[in-house]
Amino acid sequence: THIIKGMDDDELIALFQAIGLKEQRARDTAKNKKLALALQNTISEAGFTRNGCDKSIGDLLYTLASTVSKDASAHLGYLARAISDNRLTSSDQVAAAIKFAETANEEINDEEFNQACGVDQITAAIASHLEANKDALISERYKLLGPLLAQARQIPELRWANGVAVKNELEKQVIAIIGPKDERDVTVKGK
Repeated sequence: THIIKGMDDDELIALFQAIGLKEQRARDTAKNKKLALALQNTISEAGFTRNGCDKSIGDLLYTLASTVSKDASAHLGYLARAISDNRLTSSDQVAAAIKFAETANEEINDEEFNQACGVDQITAAIASHLEANKDALISERYKLLGPLLAQARQIPELRWANGVAVKNELEKQVIAIIGPKDERDVTVKGK
């Protein structure tokens, strides 16, 4: 674990703003010495001390720093890197990752971690879902898109998934199976 010392409040505020925190939140965080040190270490472990990062990643780093338990803190570097390399993309995944790390041995098993935290499961789960509904999809075409999306959101492996990411992946795979919308998909309104 990297521990950076010697940053004054202005440097901390600048660092926290570089990961997307608004000025007031950055100031409040810098005043809370325990949280400031945790966030500073988390940013360092993730590799964003020089150039900062997108706000979405910064928010997850903040979530990690502010919620990591004592038992999981030994794995802070691993968890921070899982955020920086986009394996963890939601606060639910970060919470699951912390829970996983609390019981992990010295070395975290990547495969077990990914499984427990829902990493890279959207594509596979959607493919399986569409395969199970392929005949209906081919006959009903785009009329089935809404119901398929509603069902996809109930798939246990996708409980961590961002709804927009699920929708985008579903639409991408539907187009691959039945092609883009055409005249068969135009609904004629009755008079």
